[in-house]
Amino acid sequence: MNTMHNKARELLETIRAEQCQRNERMLAVLRDLLDAVNEVDIAARNAPNPWTAVRRRHETGRAVLATIETNGGLSGLVAEHEALAAFHGDNYLPLLDRFYRSHRALLLRLAGVLVLEPASTDRRQL
Repeated sequence: MNTMHNKARELLETIRAEQCQRNERMLAVLRDLLDAVNEVDIAARNAPNPWTAVRRRHETGRAVLATIETNGGLSGLVAEHEALAAFHGDNYLPLLDRFYRSHRALLLRLAGVLVLEPASTDRRQL
């Protein structure tokens, strides 16, 4: 059992190493978004006539949407984020399935043979 848990931990570390490039790409997209918003802000401040709040929001929205489309579109970026978030933290338990799969029948037979008893004298949950 411990070997399977160690393999799952190692797989998680391998996945994290592969995700470094994805992290860098998402950070680059965030940088592009911030640059686009900053450019709108500079244009608003340097305009000969002051921009209204509505125009400022409109131009900011256009810049953000254009940047999102340039970087793969909203659905692509959402999928990328979900792929990164799936293995965020130290939770390797979702990866255990592939290592236990070949032993599942044996574990189920073992669970059927063993007589399980509570570790305490509290019998309320039986």
